[in-house]
Amino acid sequence: MSELKQVSCYLNEKLKYAIEKEVIHFKYRGVEERATINRNMSYIIEDFIEKHKKNIEAVADVIVKVLSIDNFDSVSQKRLLAKLDISLKSYPLKLSTAFSKKLEDFRVDCNRVFGFKFTKTGFYNLILLHYYIENKVALARLDLDFWSQDYFKGAESNGEFGDVLKLFHKLLEKGEPK
Repeated sequence: MSELKQVSCYLNEKLKYAIEKEVIHFKYRGVEERATINRNMSYIIEDFIEKHKKNIEAVADVIVKVLSIDNFDSVSQKRLLAKLDISLKSYPLKLSTAFSKKLEDFRVDCNRVFGFKFTKTGFYNLILLHYYIENKVALARLDLDFWSQDYFKGAESNGEFGDVLKLFHKLLEKGEPK
């Protein structure tokens, strides 16, 4: 196993919460390779790099989708990336030296292609936010499945949980890809 190097990773508070929630599901299901915040973040970031390293220009589509903008070409829109850095909490991320270099090289390549400098913080948060936007329906299903187990069925007798389940199902139907 390669040596792990600790790097500073400042995460948006909501993204940190999303990662923690997902990790709990991975632990519960016994998915060891993603059962810690560090492993899960590394997996998400590595997957993103693998999908985009041969076509870095496609990261512009990710930015457009994440920021809900029409296109990514004006200076003012590039400033929107700073919004990803609101409510930051420090999290010490441990990366292998090789992966840390791969991540930094990819960030530098993105800087070159887009003509401006992504901060490390903004870059981490962009990748993570993209992942959670893309996977929010699947993650909501995990929550729904967890709370719908027989173990928790007694809670349905008060009617409120049934109302929450109906709302969840409505939201999931809207969020399903067509």
